[in-house]
Amino acid sequence: MVAVQANEIMDKGIFSDILTKVFSGETYVISGAKDSEAVMLPKKTFDELHRAKANAEYQAKLDHAFAEYKNGEPGISVSWEELEAMSDE
Repeated sequence: MVAVQANEIMDKGIFSDILTKVFSGETYVISGAKDSEAVMLPKKTFDELHRAKANAEYQAKLDHAFAEYKNGEPGISVSWEELEAMSDE
């Protein structure tokens, strides 16, 4: 991961160089004014992070439902179609 200041990108005109490196797999943290930051990363990495987050959220729902089941709380009935729709999220 490489850190760079936004004004450095503008002043040196290195955006295309950074973009080429991002396409090659490098990740950049770009610092701006007032402690603002942005991240440039390959789409493949973004997709993996997004998928991991979605999987963790889904697993948390399953864990919560299993805990309710173990405590004897009533379950929620869903149709097969609703279940398939949940797996697509």
